[in-house]
Amino acid sequence: METAVQDAVVGGTKGKTTKTDKTKINSAYGNSEFTAKYPKGLEVSFSYDEYDTDESAAASLHTGDLKDLVNAREKSNARSAAIAKATADYKPDPNSAPEIRKRMIADAMKGNTKLTEEQAGSLVDSILGV
Repeated sequence: METAVQDAVVGGTKGKTTKTDKTKINSAYGNSEFTAKYPKGLEVSFSYDEYDTDESAAASLHTGDLKDLVNAREKSNARSAAIAKATADYKPDPNSAPEIRKRMIADAMKGNTKLTEEQAGSLVDSILGV
């Protein structure tokens, strides 16, 4: 579902349209609280600029024929920002004990590809004294 608002002149640049779109988020960093709160996912809206001409796109980047690239970048950046904002409360603290343990298990498995996740978990727990 896209809606468009035509800007006659935006920042001195003609040929730029602001559009609104929606995306559905089904998971937030594997956090079960997010899944419990939004079992059918969370729909978020975002706005982005779409350029109608090469000139308006070039003015945006100060470079050549990149209209399609600029449009894709604008939409992608807006979508990413909307998802990050909507899931910020569910992002785990990278310095929390469970997150450090997860990284240590992954690192142990990278260091010794013969280790299973259970074995790596036991190794990490013995290192951490758990």
